[in-house]
Amino acid sequence: MQKLKGAIIGFGEVVKKAHVPAFLNHKERFKISAIADIRSETLKQAEKYFPKAARYSSLEELLNKEKNLDFVDIASPPMLHAKLINQVLNANLHVLCEKPLVLDTKDFAKIKNRSMEKNLCLFTAHNWKNSPQMLKIKEILDSDALGNIRYGEFHTLRQRPSISSLKGWRKDPKLSGGGILIDHGWHVFYLILNMLRKKPLSISAKLEMSEEENPIDEIASCKIHFDNASATMHLSWKSPVRKNTAAIYGNKGLLLFSDNNIVFENQNGKKEIKFETGLSQGSAHPEWMTSLLNDFLEEMEKPEIRGTNLKEAETCLKLIKGALKSNANNYSAIKIS
Repeated sequence: MQKLKGAIIGFGEVVKKAHVPAFLNHKERFKISAIADIRSETLKQAEKYFPKAARYSSLEELLNKEKNLDFVDIASPPMLHAKLINQVLNANLHVLCEKPLVLDTKDFAKIKNRSMEKNLCLFTAHNWKNSPQMLKIKEILDSDALGNIRYGEFHTLRQRPSISSLKGWRKDPKLSGGGILIDHGWHVFYLILNMLRKKPLSISAKLEMSEEENPIDEIASCKIHFDNASATMHLSWKSPVRKNTAAIYGNKGLLLFSDNNIVFENQNGKKEIKFETGLSQGSAHPEWMTSLLNDFLEEMEKPEIRGTNLKEAETCLKLIKGALKSNANNYSAIKIS
């Protein structure tokens, strides 16, 4: 079976702790042939993980020198994504990119059209879907044990933003593009979409900003309306505890989730499922990324399903834009086109 040759752009903490072990766990299908990072000390560290990979100080240099790649894995801060994705697509290579994919709807339309024109896979790392907890919830929903879903909610509570090797970039809007709504909200939006399994119609949101010179949203509360259903989301970087919780209500049953515990109940009885670790434990999750690479591989190799992940990313971006507009307009409901 032929290996797919790839490059990694941006060799920060999430790459070291999640992407590297995931690719090594799939070494029969993936080979990292090149790495690019603007930091010379980081490139030197990368040699420890992929000693045979070529190292470059820019994506431009890498693409000029490496002519036999199949894909590029982009793990730079979000504000750089659009430019880097365009460069990779123009080089006729598939793209795996950390979330959020891009932060501007015009940028999204451009890269979406480019990927479709060139028949390339453009895939966002929606890795929370690949956690054991979310995979089990999907299994329960697929079994129709809860029936037609009427309501869902998800809470992500943190005491502070995640810390990376680029210290504090998540609180720098010039790099992150925003605060918790973009960082954790993107994750929660695609989880809610997979809970409700319907197209969102509108969103209303309230954001609470930091008191820094360049303020960002540290707390976000949103309500999403669907056809005959609704969902709520609450995010915080100022919580006294670190935790994830969720609830899903259907016409046949209900499901309650709290980090390492799922309880679901319907007319057939009540069942409790426990997990060794909580969803909120850690921030890298190499095992989730290992599972996600299977999904990325499938979209690369099966053009008939290509674009499934991209459609989900597009809805996440629309929800973020709608939430920001709602907050700026006295929390009014904003239609999602």
